Amino acid sequence: MAGTGKTTIAYSFSEILDQIGMLGGTFFCSRSQDECRNVDWIFPTIAYELARRFPSVRHALLEVLKRDPDSGTRRMELQFLDLSVSPVKVATEDLTKRSVVVVIDALDECADQSKVEMMLSIISQHLPHLPIKFLVTSRPERHIRETFSGPDFTDSSKFYLQC
Repeated sequence: MAGTGKTTIAYSFSEILDQIGMLGGTFFCSRSQDECRNVDWIFPTIAYELARRFPSVRHALLEVLKRDPDSGTRRMELQFLDLSVSPVKVATEDLTKRSVVVVIDALDECADQSKVEMMLSIISQHLPHLPIKFLVTSRPERHIRETFSGPDFTDSSKFYLQC
């Protein structure tokens, strides 16, 4: 599974999305860097990047952070609700003018795989209500395959580079 081009595809796709104004944010996981293998950094990073790209998200996120400056250190679900769901819902009109995609690459390289499952579950619960899409790449580790095959992901599309 290593070397099949997942990261190259994710990176190239991100560049194209950025050029046409559709990129919401990215997180490229990596075993070689502590901050890039920590699942707890994914949602705050995505929120930061959405805020950088979309002024309406930025303003809504600033309001959240004024109310709770520690939002980025809360439980993962609260992070996602406070840092992404709430600001994105406020900015829905701005974000629905175009498709917006968030890219998360190499989830299998995260240190805590139980948190990866939790993160995917959180995203899947809120995805139908958000005006953004997610492209997620990973080696087909058993627990990740099972998570994507579960009932939370019945409406998602899956593409396998290698079976």
